[in-house]
Amino acid sequence: MTSKLPQYLYTCEQTRLLDQAAIEQTNISGIVLMKNAARAALSVLIDTWGQSRRIVVFCGSGNNGGDGYLLAGLAAQKKIPVSVFSLATPSSLSGDVQKAYYFAIGEGAEVLPVQNIAADTLDDAIVVDAMIGSGFHGELRDNVRQTCALIRRTNSPVLALDIPTGVNGDTGVACEGAIKADVTVTFVAVKQGLLTASGPEYCGKLFFDNLAIPDHIYQHVDRPVERISQITKLMPRSADSHKGDYGRVLVVGGDLGMGGAALLAAESAMRAGAGGVMLATRPEHVAAALARIPEVMSVGINSGPELEDYTAKADVLIVGPGLGQSAWSQQLLYFALKAQVAKIIDADALNLIAQRFVSCDQDTTTTEEAWDKNSYHKIGFVMTPHPGEAARLLGCSTAEIVNDRFAAVTALHKKYGGISVLKGAGTLIADEQGSTLTNVGNPGMAVAGMGDVLTGIIAALVAQGMTLKEAAVAGVCIHGHAGDCASQDGQVGILASDLMPFIRQLVNRGIESN
Repeated sequence: MTSKLPQYLYTCEQTRLLDQAAIEQTNISGIVLMKNAARAALSVLIDTWGQSRRIVVFCGSGNNGGDGYLLAGLAAQKKIPVSVFSLATPSSLSGDVQKAYYFAIGEGAEVLPVQNIAADTLDDAIVVDAMIGSGFHGELRDNVRQTCALIRRTNSPVLALDIPTGVNGDTGVACEGAIKADVTVTFVAVKQGLLTASGPEYCGKLFFDNLAIPDHIYQHVDRPVERISQITKLMPRSADSHKGDYGRVLVVGGDLGMGGAALLAAESAMRAGAGGVMLATRPEHVAAALARIPEVMSVGINSGPELEDYTAKADVLIVGPGLGQSAWSQQLLYFALKAQVAKIIDADALNLIAQRFVSCDQDTTTTEEAWDKNSYHKIGFVMTPHPGEAARLLGCSTAEIVNDRFAAVTALHKKYGGISVLKGAGTLIADEQGSTLTNVGNPGMAVAGMGDVLTGIIAALVAQGMTLKEAAVAGVCIHGHAGDCASQDGQVGILASDLMPFIRQLVNRGIESN
């Protein structure tokens, strides 16, 4: 049992298949798997809170409840005061869950109907949530919702078994009234929803135990989601290298009043190691750009055709930070899409693409036509939308994106091609090989400008020779870890520019796994 999570994440159905394969092929019985889960969870409980406090376990009728009954019995063996409140009548229990119930009774654990709970029962107790687990979807039943409300009204710490009640293990969406745990111990496989959407908030600190299932069993499931939170440092630079060896990035953006976004992207590209960075922006912003980042070659662009001289000199193009949606913006996007160079696309470039047209002089050409006509897909690109931008790109509501982030990032890749990066808690990256999740960063990064910094990092990594997929994954990891470093004195008040010194540190030393 460990707080260091494995490389792959699974859906609840995939986890059920793994559980079934373990039982059928290794002669591990269901009740033994349950006991292993209970032991692992009780060990985490004792390590976290000690064993002097009373434990109160809430058990449902399924296997999750069975884990809870066994934990109660094991706690009773250790002479830890423990009470169990059952949401199901004992006569309705069957199979391994019934065996677990009788084990708890036999070890002296008190088991009562949940209706018999007294008002002060949870005072100074550790609550164990064993009500539903990975089978949950939709809304909570009345008796479960009422029990969850009772738990939430206390200040008692909560340990959730496998998944907090009310959290969807596939999507990470928490329904109204869901349990918010301080610690979650998940079993067999880490469910993909625990690390994205509301999953991290409701799980608290996450531990994992594979219940002694052999490694070969995990080969029975194809294409799980890969979890990445580490990168190796960039290759050391040779003594005779020059700036041209590390690529040139062109940032296109910064309409009137929005010049800062493009400057953040340019600066982060420099800090992430690009050999040179150019900035094509409104002429009114050039003086400020030179004062802020003299290392960046800043040029004023009045119309789209002027951009072509600069795209021809670039190895990677960033388009979108502060781009706006004016006629100037549309022209620059059109000529950026025409450029035969890898692209990182963000912000207003995504919004203009979602509108399906880009105006160029007197002509109006749809983005889709520019896409096909200029062999856009062959050159390669990375899109980095947040949920609102993703919703516009897919023609749906933001709520639909949030309700299934895995489906959304897959749909983005299927519709537009390239590499899709869906930002947010548990950022997702999709290409033709499937999805990758990066569990890095913190809520303090939910401020303006953070996405612009990310685009600059990704572009710099592409300029230095990474593939688009490698750069997207490594860029998200560097960005998230830099945000974590910047939050050491607190998450409130972090600025996007606060990440700059940490970006430089991380690309030089790499990031260890967690």
